[in-house]
Amino acid sequence: MKQVFNGYLHGAERVLLAPAPPEFHLELNFGVGQQPILYLPTDNQRRQISRLTVTRHHLQLHTPQQHLRWPIPESQLPCLSIDYNSTGFSWHYGTESAQVNLVRLPEQRLVILGSKRPLDYRVVISAK
Repeated sequence: MKQVFNGYLHGAERVLLAPAPPEFHLELNFGVGQQPILYLPTDNQRRQISRLTVTRHHLQLHTPQQHLRWPIPESQLPCLSIDYNSTGFSWHYGTESAQVNLVRLPEQRLVILGSKRPLDYRVVISAK
């Protein structure tokens, strides 16, 4: 399965996967200076939220159990790549990358893209 999404968001969200498969690869391209928010598998009521936010200089993860922050380089062609599996996910952005252990609950079935500011995006998702 491979899905491609293109579009524009401003103060809105778009469901990318429902239900999300156990393992998938996601590639998010967006404009310079834009700040996308990815909700990696989350539940409908957002009680068990896993939010990954890209800012100009950092990638931030917020979950009920973890608050992590990594420096990322500025890029003229921003692209965030994520490989999600049963133990968590790995991310790659420019020259930076990391592995994150993350427990996924059965009710965490949605992958959502959001933005509080204008966001032009292209997302490619492949199930493994």
